[in-house]
Amino acid sequence: MKLLIIFPSTQRGGAEEYILKIAGASLSADWQIEVAFPNTFNTASLIKDFSKQNIKYHRLDIGNVEGSKLNSIQAGLLRLPRTAKLLFQVKPDVVLLNLPAHHLGFIVLWLCGLLKVPTAVVFHLIPFSASFSKSKLRAYHWAKARNQDWITISNYNRQCLAREFELKPQEFRCIYNGIKQESIIRLDIEKSKLRSQIRQKLGLRETSQLLLTVARLHSQKGHDYLIPIIPEIIRKFPQAHFIWVGDGEHQAYLEQMLQKYKVETRVTFLGYRNDIPHFLTAADLFLFPSYQEGLPFAVLEAMVYGLPVVASDTGGIPEMITHKKNGLLFSTGNSQELQQQLDWALTHLDEMGRMAEAAKIEVEKFSESKMLKDTWKILENLGTK
Repeated sequence: MKLLIIFPSTQRGGAEEYILKIAGASLSADWQIEVAFPNTFNTASLIKDFSKQNIKYHRLDIGNVEGSKLNSIQAGLLRLPRTAKLLFQVKPDVVLLNLPAHHLGFIVLWLCGLLKVPTAVVFHLIPFSASFSKSKLRAYHWAKARNQDWITISNYNRQCLAREFELKPQEFRCIYNGIKQESIIRLDIEKSKLRSQIRQKLGLRETSQLLLTVARLHSQKGHDYLIPIIPEIIRKFPQAHFIWVGDGEHQAYLEQMLQKYKVETRVTFLGYRNDIPHFLTAADLFLFPSYQEGLPFAVLEAMVYGLPVVASDTGGIPEMITHKKNGLLFSTGNSQELQQQLDWALTHLDEMGRMAEAAKIEVEKFSESKMLKDTWKILENLGTK
């Protein structure tokens, strides 16, 4: 089976990690895999990771270019010949079109429909109502009927997509993001020693309470409404220290905000890391204040590692976390509720630990093997039609 994976991403996040999982596992199953996406500063590490797996990369710029006066459809039409050339060149048995947001990738989706190339379309996020015109909706519906399956990653997203595309929810397949349950690293040192080592490396006291956030430094991720409550949190809990893993274009803005609130010494930026499991092991709480999510891998990984979770109730997160059962939830964008939940969590660490143990059981429902099996089944069915 030859699989061509196309996506419009110009940066790296959860939707791109999903593709790395799908591509790597499919390669192990003796599929031929090729990938096509934009070549930008923020996707350079993705290109390198695919190269390490000997997966052929094609540069394909999809959608608008920063600074361009063209809208996404105009820009897509200009690149349509290159996309068509790629499809004729690769001759895939099936295409997997991976969309980090539902309004992206229309030209590719439509072209695959026109050429009747078997296509699975995965929608990860619905960041806003796209208010599609009737003519565009007809074009989407027409393409979908031409050997396409549309997939999303949470039931919440499925309901949102049904409204956006004026379709029935059952016309979308829901396949939850999944994580390897056995992905916990086998530490060559005791957990207590690792916790101590991490704090030493960060220049922190042994008694520091680490509040870990793993997310791109982007407006979507909610760091901005966390910052105003940090002064009160550290006043009540002097040992609290915030660790932010991830990079992105908002770092300078966030640093300015931290300086404004005079808490810049209480937050450590670590940038992009490939040793996140060490921090999941060493931290005391996992804090995830995102505004918009599908079904985030970052929260799943925290659950696997038994790290207590405090998260916003956006997107599919309530399908993973049940408030006060296996974690704490707060209303998205509500600084006051976030402060209340953090206050409760840091005051009741033993109870948070029991919730984390419940989360380790709950996360078994979100297995990578099931995600792969269900996705492969769709791809195989499309490719053999």
